[in-house]
Amino acid sequence: YQINGFVARDQTTNEAEIQIGPFGAAVNFAHTPFEATDPFNWLPYARKVEARGTPRSNLIFDVAFGKSGYKLYYDIQEESFDKPTTYNRTTLLLTGANIPHISDFNFWTLNANMTYLPTSFLGGNHQFKVGYYLGRRDNAGGRQVSQAGDYSLMFDTVNGVPNTPIEIETRNAPVDPTEWDDGYSFYGMDQWRVASRLTLNLGLRWDGQHSFGPAQSREAGAFAAAADFPRVDVYKSHRLAPRGALAWDIARRNSSVLKFTYGRFIPEQSLAGDFNKNGSFTTEYRWHDLNGDKKYQPGEVDLSTTPGSPDFISTTSPANNILNPDLKLPYVHEVTLAFEQGLSSSTAVRGLYLYRINKSQTASVNILRPYSAYNIPITRTDPGRDGVLNTGDDGGKVTIW
Repeated sequence: YQINGFVARDQTTNEAEIQIGPFGAAVNFAHTPFEATDPFNWLPYARKVEARGTPRSNLIFDVAFGKSGYKLYYDIQEESFDKPTTYNRTTLLLTGANIPHISDFNFWTLNANMTYLPTSFLGGNHQFKVGYYLGRRDNAGGRQVSQAGDYSLMFDTVNGVPNTPIEIETRNAPVDPTEWDDGYSFYGMDQWRVASRLTLNLGLRWDGQHSFGPAQSREAGAFAAAADFPRVDVYKSHRLAPRGALAWDIARRNSSVLKFTYGRFIPEQSLAGDFNKNGSFTTEYRWHDLNGDKKYQPGEVDLSTTPGSPDFISTTSPANNILNPDLKLPYVHEVTLAFEQGLSSSTAVRGLYLYRINKSQTASVNILRPYSAYNIPITRTDPGRDGVLNTGDDGGKVTIW
Protein backbone atom coordinates (compact mmCIF):
# COMPACT_ATOMS: atom_id res chain seq x y z
CA TYR A 1 0.00 0.00 0.00
CA GLN A 2 1.15 3.52 -0.75
CA ILE A 3 -0.09 7.03 0.07
CA ASN A 4 1.24 10.02 -1.86
CA GLY A 5 0.72 13.72 -1.26
CA PHE A 6 1.61 16.66 -3.42
CA VAL A 7 1.39 20.42 -2.80
CA ALA A 8 2.63 23.20 -5.07
CA ARG A 9 2.19 26.94 -4.93
CA ASP A 10 3.62 29.71 -7.06
CA GLN A 11 3.41 33.47 -7.33
CA THR A 12 4.03 35.79 -10.24
CA THR A 13 3.79 39.57 -10.02
CA ASN A 14 4.26 42.18 -12.69
CA GLU A 15 4.18 45.95 -12.56
CA ALA A 16 2.61 46.24 -16.02
CA GLU A 17 0.46 43.97 -18.13
CA ILE A 18 -1.40 44.92 -21.31
CA GLN A 19 -5.04 43.87 -21.47
CA ILE A 20 -7.78 44.08 -24.06
CA GLY A 21 -8.88 47.70 -24.09
CA PRO A 22 -12.38 49.14 -23.79
CA PHE A 23 -14.98 48.84 -26.56
CA GLY A 24 -13.45 45.45 -27.47
CA ALA A 25 -10.34 47.09 -28.91
CA ALA A 26 -7.08 45.15 -28.96
CA VAL A 27 -4.46 47.49 -27.56
CA ASN A 28 -0.97 47.93 -28.96
CA PHE A 29 2.02 48.51 -26.69
CA ALA A 30 3.12 51.45 -28.87
CA HIS A 31 -0.21 53.18 -28.12
CA THR A 32 -0.38 52.30 -24.41
CA PRO A 33 1.46 54.44 -21.85
CA PHE A 34 2.45 52.95 -18.51
CA GLU A 35 -0.53 54.51 -16.71
CA ALA A 36 -2.97 52.38 -18.75
CA THR A 37 -1.37 49.04 -17.91
CA ASP A 38 -2.52 46.59 -15.22
CA PRO A 39 -0.15 45.46 -12.48
CA PHE A 40 -1.12 41.91 -11.60
CA ASN A 41 -0.55 39.24 -8.98
CA TRP A 42 -0.99 35.62 -10.10
CA LEU A 43 -1.23 32.81 -7.51
CA PRO A 44 -1.49 29.34 -9.11
CA TYR A 45 -1.65 26.25 -6.92
CA ALA A 46 -2.05 22.47 -7.07
CA ARG A 47 -2.48 19.77 -4.46
CA LYS A 48 -3.28 16.09 -4.53
CA VAL A 49 -3.55 13.04 -2.27
CA GLU A 50 -3.46 9.51 -3.67
CA ALA A 51 -3.81 6.03 -2.19
CA ARG A 52 -3.06 2.83 -4.06
CA GLY A 53 -2.35 -0.74 -3.21
CA THR A 54 -2.60 -4.45 -4.03
CA PRO A 55 -4.76 -6.15 -1.39
CA ARG A 56 -4.39 -9.38 -3.41
CA SER A 57 -1.86 -10.46 -5.98
CA ASN A 58 -4.44 -10.06 -8.75
CA LEU A 59 -6.27 -6.97 -7.46
CA ILE A 60 -5.04 -3.36 -7.69
CA PHE A 61 -6.75 -0.12 -6.67
CA ASP A 62 -5.88 3.55 -7.12
CA VAL A 63 -7.79 6.52 -5.67
CA ALA A 64 -6.68 10.12 -6.20
CA PHE A 65 -8.28 13.41 -5.20
CA GLY A 66 -6.87 16.78 -6.20
CA LYS A 67 -7.57 20.46 -6.54
CA SER A 68 -5.83 23.02 -8.70
CA GLY A 69 -6.48 26.54 -9.88
CA TYR A 70 -5.36 30.11 -9.52
CA LYS A 71 -6.27 33.56 -8.25
CA LEU A 72 -5.40 36.46 -10.51
CA TYR A 73 -5.65 40.05 -9.31
CA TYR A 74 -5.52 42.92 -11.82
CA ASP A 75 -5.11 46.41 -10.34
CA ILE A 76 -4.54 49.91 -11.73
CA GLN A 77 -1.43 52.06 -11.62
CA GLU A 78 -1.21 54.58 -8.76
CA GLU A 79 -0.97 57.58 -11.10
CA SER A 80 -4.28 56.54 -12.73
CA PHE A 81 -6.54 56.33 -9.66
CA ASP A 82 -8.43 59.49 -10.68
CA LYS A 83 -8.17 59.11 -14.47
CA PRO A 84 -11.00 57.25 -16.26
CA THR A 85 -10.14 54.96 -19.14
CA THR A 86 -10.05 56.77 -22.48
CA TYR A 87 -9.59 55.41 -25.99
CA ASN A 88 -9.06 57.42 -29.18
CA ARG A 89 -10.33 55.54 -32.21
CA THR A 90 -8.24 57.66 -34.59
CA THR A 91 -4.86 57.57 -32.85
CA LEU A 92 -5.52 54.19 -31.09
CA LEU A 93 -4.12 55.78 -27.93
CA LEU A 94 -5.30 54.17 -24.66
CA THR A 95 -4.89 56.35 -21.56
CA GLY A 96 -6.10 56.53 -17.97
CA ALA A 97 -6.81 53.63 -15.63
CA ASN A 98 -7.35 50.16 -16.98
CA ILE A 99 -10.06 47.83 -15.66
CA PRO A 100 -9.41 46.27 -12.19
CA HIS A 101 -10.76 42.75 -11.80
CA ILE A 102 -10.22 39.38 -10.13
CA SER A 103 -10.19 35.93 -11.71
CA ASP A 104 -10.70 32.93 -9.42
CA PHE A 105 -10.63 29.45 -11.00
CA ASN A 106 -10.77 26.15 -9.08
CA PHE A 107 -10.84 22.61 -10.46
CA TRP A 108 -11.54 19.54 -8.31
CA THR A 109 -10.91 16.02 -9.60
CA LEU A 110 -11.57 12.58 -8.18
CA ASN A 111 -10.25 9.48 -9.94
CA ALA A 112 -10.86 6.01 -8.55
CA ASN A 113 -10.25 2.71 -10.31
CA MET A 114 -9.71 -0.96 -9.61
CA THR A 115 -8.04 -3.59 -11.80
CA TYR A 116 -8.73 -7.33 -11.46
CA LEU A 117 -6.85 -10.15 -13.22
CA PRO A 118 -8.91 -13.37 -13.00
CA THR A 119 -7.15 -16.70 -13.14
CA SER A 120 -9.64 -18.03 -15.69
CA PHE A 121 -12.64 -16.47 -17.45
CA LEU A 122 -14.17 -17.31 -20.87
CA GLY A 123 -10.84 -18.48 -22.25
CA GLY A 124 -7.70 -16.42 -22.76
CA ASN A 125 -6.32 -13.88 -20.32
CA HIS A 126 -8.38 -10.96 -19.03
CA GLN A 127 -7.61 -7.73 -17.26
CA PHE A 128 -10.79 -6.05 -16.00
CA LYS A 129 -10.83 -2.44 -14.91
CA VAL A 130 -13.65 -0.32 -13.47
CA GLY A 131 -13.49 3.28 -12.40
CA TYR A 132 -15.17 6.54 -11.56
CA TYR A 133 -14.22 10.11 -12.48
CA LEU A 134 -15.54 13.41 -11.18
CA GLY A 135 -14.38 16.84 -12.31
CA ARG A 136 -15.81 20.14 -11.08
CA ARG A 137 -14.98 23.56 -12.48
CA ASP A 138 -15.72 26.58 -10.31
CA ASN A 139 -15.34 29.87 -12.15
CA ALA A 140 -15.61 32.95 -9.99
CA GLY A 141 -14.23 36.43 -9.77
CA GLY A 142 -15.35 39.60 -11.49
CA ARG A 143 -14.86 43.32 -11.70
CA GLN A 144 -14.00 45.57 -8.80
CA VAL A 145 -15.10 49.17 -8.36
CA SER A 146 -12.58 51.55 -9.88
CA GLN A 147 -11.79 54.80 -8.11
CA ALA A 148 -11.36 56.39 -11.53
CA GLY A 149 -14.92 55.42 -12.48
CA ASP A 150 -16.57 52.28 -13.84
CA TYR A 151 -16.66 53.48 -17.41
CA SER A 152 -14.51 54.12 -20.47
CA LEU A 153 -14.69 57.12 -22.81
CA MET A 154 -14.21 56.98 -26.58
CA PHE A 155 -13.02 59.83 -28.77
CA ASP A 156 -12.72 60.12 -32.55
CA THR A 157 -12.18 62.62 -35.33
CA VAL A 158 -15.61 63.95 -36.37
CA ASN A 159 -16.05 66.43 -39.25
CA GLY A 160 -12.34 67.10 -39.15
CA VAL A 161 -12.32 67.87 -35.41
CA PRO A 162 -9.91 65.53 -33.58
CA ASN A 163 -10.50 64.09 -30.11
CA THR A 164 -14.27 64.54 -30.24
CA PRO A 165 -16.29 62.69 -27.51
CA ILE A 166 -18.59 60.10 -29.11
CA GLU A 167 -19.28 57.07 -26.87
CA ILE A 168 -19.16 55.78 -23.29
CA GLU A 169 -18.83 52.15 -22.17
CA THR A 170 -20.16 51.41 -18.66
CA ARG A 171 -19.36 48.41 -16.44
CA ASN A 172 -21.53 46.69 -13.84
CA ALA A 173 -18.91 46.74 -11.07
CA PRO A 174 -18.83 45.46 -8.41
CA VAL A 175 -19.74 41.98 -9.56
CA ASP A 176 -18.56 38.55 -8.42
CA PRO A 177 -20.23 35.80 -10.51
CA THR A 178 -20.02 32.10 -9.68
CA GLU A 179 -20.78 29.18 -11.98
CA TRP A 180 -20.21 25.43 -11.82
CA ASP A 181 -19.60 22.79 -14.49
CA ASP A 182 -19.56 19.20 -13.18
CA GLY A 183 -18.41 16.26 -15.30
CA TYR A 184 -18.66 12.66 -14.12
CA SER A 185 -18.07 9.20 -15.58
CA PHE A 186 -18.38 5.52 -14.74
CA TYR A 187 -16.39 3.20 -16.93
CA GLY A 188 -15.45 -0.44 -17.35
CA MET A 189 -12.99 -2.15 -19.69
CA ASP A 190 -11.50 -5.52 -20.44
CA GLN A 191 -8.11 -6.14 -21.99
CA TRP A 192 -8.72 -9.61 -23.39
CA ARG A 193 -5.85 -11.61 -24.83
CA VAL A 194 -7.98 -14.06 -26.83
CA ALA A 195 -4.95 -15.98 -28.14
CA SER A 196 -1.23 -15.41 -28.54
CA ARG A 197 -1.86 -13.48 -31.78
CA LEU A 198 -5.04 -11.56 -30.92
CA THR A 199 -5.75 -8.97 -28.20
CA LEU A 200 -8.97 -7.01 -27.71
CA ASN A 201 -9.56 -3.89 -25.62
CA LEU A 202 -13.28 -3.44 -24.93
CA GLY A 203 -14.69 -0.57 -22.91
CA LEU A 204 -17.82 1.38 -22.11
CA ARG A 205 -18.17 4.78 -20.41
CA TRP A 206 -21.20 6.49 -18.93
CA ASP A 207 -20.41 10.21 -19.23
CA GLY A 208 -22.52 12.96 -17.73
CA GLN A 209 -22.40 16.69 -17.12
CA HIS A 210 -24.29 19.12 -14.94
CA SER A 211 -23.79 22.85 -15.51
CA PHE A 212 -25.53 25.37 -13.28
CA GLY A 213 -25.28 28.74 -11.61
CA PRO A 214 -26.05 28.80 -7.87
CA ALA A 215 -28.26 31.48 -6.35
CA GLN A 216 -26.25 34.69 -5.96
CA SER A 217 -26.51 38.44 -5.49
CA ARG A 218 -25.00 41.60 -6.93
CA GLU A 219 -24.28 44.79 -5.03
CA ALA A 220 -25.40 48.12 -6.42
CA GLY A 221 -22.86 49.97 -8.54
CA ALA A 222 -22.73 53.26 -10.38
CA PHE A 223 -24.26 51.71 -13.51
CA ALA A 224 -26.06 48.60 -12.22
CA ALA A 225 -28.72 48.18 -9.55
CA ALA A 226 -28.48 45.63 -6.75
CA ALA A 227 -30.13 42.36 -7.70
CA ASP A 228 -30.72 38.78 -6.54
CA PHE A 229 -30.51 35.93 -9.03
CA PRO A 230 -32.07 32.49 -8.51
CA ARG A 231 -30.31 29.22 -9.27
CA VAL A 232 -30.17 28.41 -12.98
CA ASP A 233 -29.76 24.87 -14.30
CA VAL A 234 -28.13 25.22 -17.70
CA TYR A 235 -27.54 21.61 -18.71
CA LYS A 236 -27.87 18.15 -17.22
CA SER A 237 -27.56 14.97 -19.25
CA HIS A 238 -25.54 11.80 -19.76
CA ARG A 239 -24.59 9.50 -22.64
CA LEU A 240 -22.91 6.17 -23.27
CA ALA A 241 -19.53 6.22 -24.96
CA PRO A 242 -18.25 2.84 -26.24
CA ARG A 243 -14.57 2.15 -26.97
CA GLY A 244 -12.94 -0.79 -28.69
CA ALA A 245 -9.54 -1.83 -30.05
CA LEU A 246 -7.97 -4.85 -31.74
CA ALA A 247 -4.35 -5.92 -32.26
CA TRP A 248 -3.66 -8.91 -34.55
CA ASP A 249 -0.30 -10.53 -35.22
CA ILE A 250 -0.73 -11.46 -38.88
CA ALA A 251 2.49 -13.38 -39.59
CA ARG A 252 2.84 -15.27 -36.27
CA ARG A 253 6.30 -13.76 -35.73
CA ASN A 254 5.36 -10.56 -33.84
CA SER A 255 6.70 -8.58 -36.79
CA SER A 256 3.50 -7.73 -38.71
CA VAL A 257 0.70 -6.29 -36.59
CA LEU A 258 -2.65 -4.90 -37.69
CA LYS A 259 -4.39 -2.54 -35.25
CA PHE A 260 -7.90 -1.09 -35.23
CA THR A 261 -9.56 1.29 -32.75
CA TYR A 262 -12.94 2.95 -32.38
CA GLY A 263 -13.97 5.45 -29.74
CA ARG A 264 -16.74 7.85 -28.94
CA PHE A 265 -15.55 10.78 -26.84
CA ILE A 266 -17.68 13.35 -25.03
CA PRO A 267 -15.47 16.27 -23.94
CA GLU A 268 -16.57 18.39 -21.01
CA GLN A 269 -17.87 21.87 -21.83
CA SER A 270 -17.89 25.14 -19.87
CA LEU A 271 -21.53 26.19 -20.29
CA ALA A 272 -22.73 27.76 -17.05
CA GLY A 273 -20.94 31.08 -17.51
CA ASP A 274 -22.82 31.86 -20.73
CA PHE A 275 -26.13 31.96 -18.85
CA ASN A 276 -25.12 33.43 -15.50
CA LYS A 277 -27.27 36.54 -15.14
CA ASN A 278 -24.82 37.78 -12.51
CA GLY A 279 -21.99 37.85 -15.03
CA SER A 280 -19.74 40.79 -15.82
CA PHE A 281 -20.93 42.92 -18.71
CA THR A 282 -20.40 46.22 -20.47
CA THR A 283 -22.90 48.53 -22.15
CA GLU A 284 -22.14 51.09 -24.86
CA TYR A 285 -24.01 54.39 -25.26
CA ARG A 286 -23.74 57.55 -27.33
CA TRP A 287 -22.17 60.26 -25.22
CA HIS A 288 -23.18 63.93 -25.38
CA ASP A 289 -20.43 66.04 -23.82
CA LEU A 290 -22.81 68.92 -23.04
CA ASN A 291 -20.28 71.27 -21.42
CA GLY A 292 -17.40 70.35 -23.74
CA ASP A 293 -14.95 69.46 -20.95
CA LYS A 294 -14.31 65.94 -22.34
CA LYS A 295 -15.31 64.48 -18.98
CA TYR A 296 -18.41 62.43 -18.21
CA GLN A 297 -21.04 63.84 -15.87
CA PRO A 298 -24.42 62.31 -14.99
CA GLY A 299 -27.13 63.60 -17.33
CA GLU A 300 -24.98 63.48 -20.46
CA VAL A 301 -26.19 59.98 -21.39
CA ASP A 302 -29.61 58.36 -21.39
CA LEU A 303 -28.71 55.11 -19.58
CA SER A 304 -31.91 53.32 -20.54
CA THR A 305 -31.48 50.06 -22.49
CA THR A 306 -35.13 49.66 -23.48
CA PRO A 307 -36.06 49.58 -27.18
CA GLY A 308 -36.14 53.09 -28.58
CA SER A 309 -33.59 54.48 -26.14
CA PRO A 310 -31.83 57.34 -27.95
CA ASP A 311 -28.32 56.59 -26.66
CA PHE A 312 -28.20 52.81 -26.18
CA ILE A 313 -25.92 51.00 -28.69
CA SER A 314 -25.17 47.49 -27.42
CA THR A 315 -24.48 45.33 -24.37
CA THR A 316 -22.59 42.15 -23.56
CA SER A 317 -24.90 41.16 -20.71
CA PRO A 318 -25.40 37.37 -20.42
CA ALA A 319 -28.93 38.13 -19.18
CA ASN A 320 -29.86 38.44 -22.85
CA ASN A 321 -28.69 34.92 -23.72
CA ILE A 322 -31.48 32.46 -24.47
CA LEU A 323 -30.85 28.85 -23.48
CA ASN A 324 -31.72 26.29 -26.14
CA PRO A 325 -33.84 23.65 -24.33
CA ASP A 326 -32.69 21.05 -26.89
CA LEU A 327 -28.99 21.74 -26.28
CA LYS A 328 -26.79 18.64 -26.50
CA LEU A 329 -23.14 18.20 -25.71
CA PRO A 330 -20.81 17.87 -28.71
CA TYR A 331 -19.16 14.48 -29.16
CA VAL A 332 -16.53 12.90 -31.37
CA HIS A 333 -16.38 9.62 -33.31
CA GLU A 334 -12.83 8.45 -33.98
CA VAL A 335 -11.62 5.41 -35.97
CA THR A 336 -8.00 4.41 -36.62
CA LEU A 337 -6.48 1.63 -38.72
CA ALA A 338 -2.75 0.98 -38.46
CA PHE A 339 -0.23 -1.54 -39.80
CA GLU A 340 3.18 -2.04 -38.21
CA GLN A 341 6.00 -4.00 -39.84
CA GLY A 342 9.24 -4.89 -38.11
CA LEU A 343 12.27 -4.72 -40.41
CA SER A 344 14.91 -5.73 -37.88
CA SER A 345 15.33 -6.04 -34.14
CA SER A 346 15.66 -2.25 -33.85
CA THR A 347 13.74 -0.88 -36.84
CA ALA A 348 10.07 -0.85 -37.79
CA VAL A 349 7.73 1.12 -40.02
CA ARG A 350 4.11 2.05 -39.43
CA GLY A 351 1.28 3.44 -41.50
CA LEU A 352 -1.85 4.82 -39.85
CA TYR A 353 -5.20 6.11 -41.07
CA LEU A 354 -7.34 8.25 -38.77
CA TYR A 355 -10.95 9.31 -39.30
CA ARG A 356 -12.59 11.74 -36.89
CA ILE A 357 -15.99 13.41 -37.07
CA ASN A 358 -17.36 16.05 -34.70
CA LYS A 359 -21.09 15.86 -33.99
CA SER A 360 -23.64 18.18 -32.33
CA GLN A 361 -21.39 21.21 -32.50
CA THR A 362 -22.72 24.35 -30.81
CA ALA A 363 -22.51 28.07 -31.54
CA SER A 364 -23.96 31.31 -30.25
CA VAL A 365 -26.19 33.19 -32.69
CA ASN A 366 -27.54 36.73 -32.36
CA ILE A 367 -31.18 36.15 -33.31
CA LEU A 368 -31.86 39.91 -33.26
CA ARG A 369 -29.26 40.48 -35.97
CA PRO A 370 -30.10 37.97 -38.73
CA TYR A 371 -28.05 37.70 -41.92
CA SER A 372 -30.81 39.58 -43.76
CA ALA A 373 -29.96 42.66 -41.67
CA TYR A 374 -26.64 43.02 -43.50
CA ASN A 375 -28.31 44.73 -46.45
CA ILE A 376 -26.81 48.24 -46.47
CA PRO A 377 -23.86 48.57 -48.87
CA ILE A 378 -21.11 51.00 -47.84
CA THR A 379 -18.29 51.64 -50.30
CA ARG A 380 -14.88 52.68 -49.05
CA THR A 381 -11.43 53.03 -50.56
CA ASP A 382 -8.74 50.61 -49.37
CA PRO A 383 -6.05 52.88 -47.79
CA GLY A 384 -3.32 50.34 -48.52
CA ARG A 385 -0.49 49.16 -46.33
CA ASP A 386 0.20 52.55 -44.74
CA GLY A 387 -3.43 52.97 -43.60
CA VAL A 388 -3.58 56.51 -45.03
CA LEU A 389 -5.87 57.58 -47.87
CA ASN A 390 -4.70 59.47 -50.96
CA THR A 391 -1.21 57.99 -50.98
CA GLY A 392 0.52 55.91 -53.62
CA ASP A 393 -0.38 52.50 -52.14
CA ASP A 394 -4.16 53.03 -52.06
CA GLY A 395 -6.16 50.08 -53.32
CA GLY A 396 -9.50 49.89 -55.04
CA LYS A 397 -13.03 50.31 -53.77
CA VAL A 398 -14.33 47.86 -51.14
CA THR A 399 -18.01 47.25 -50.41
CA ILE A 400 -18.96 46.54 -46.79
CA TRP A 401 -22.46 45.31 -45.92
